[in-house]
Amino acid sequence: MAVAKGDAKVGKKVSPADLIIEKIKRHRLATLAIVIGTITIAVGSFFGAVTKIAEFIDRFVDPKPTTVVELQNTVRATALELKESFNSVTSDRTPPIPDGDFGRVKRLITRIERLDPGNGHVIYYRGFIKRWQNQRPASHTDLFWYLERAKDPNLHMPGDNGDAKFCFDNWLGYCKQRQAFINHVLALDFERAARDEKDRAVALARLKAALDRAETAIKLYSEFNAPGHGTPTRTLAESLKKQISEVEQLLNTSTRN
Repeated sequence: MAVAKGDAKVGKKVSPADLIIEKIKRHRLATLAIVIGTITIAVGSFFGAVTKIAEFIDRFVDPKPTTVVELQNTVRATALELKESFNSVTSDRTPPIPDGDFGRVKRLITRIERLDPGNGHVIYYRGFIKRWQNQRPASHTDLFWYLERAKDPNLHMPGDNGDAKFCFDNWLGYCKQRQAFINHVLALDFERAARDEKDRAVALARLKAALDRAETAIKLYSEFNAPGHGTPTRTLAESLKKQISEVEQLLNTSTRN
């Protein structure tokens, strides 16, 4: 859900660590050891302190682009770095991955967000971090928001045919392949939810939603069938059609009885 510009400051709680960072920004007199020690106490862990300090350093070390071209190139370069960092964290692993392992990934996300709020790279990777932490339902907010934003053709590159290169050539972070993959994983989630649902009518609605997502993914990209992608998209769509037919028959039988 979109948030008005002024909403973010209303009733916002400022953490002790953030207050300390603000003081450091004003005075810049404390030594690194004192800073780490103080923030460690405030956030409750050494890792949390280092993360806060890294974020602080990023704010002041990163040069701000002065032209549109420089902005676009900076975001593209950071997005590629983000992809590499995310892949290095998730490669050959299974969920859940501890939040601390995504420290650098999150800093890169924040860097892009500072340059371009609403950037597709930001929304996409935040959603998939949650999935790698076994927070599938929580990821839906980001994934649906990405799909909603991606409806705007102005956010896409001309000629996007689903090739992965468009996801990173486009500094705005929107592309058909990501749209398709989000629909693919949502189809898997809805199918899982349907299996867990005891109410047949509700289960049927979830199966139909899953089929709609799978067919959208196929239309945009064809199929996702690599290891780690779950049931291949076309196989999933065919299975969903059969499941829908079976549930409809059961509902019709129960209605007649």
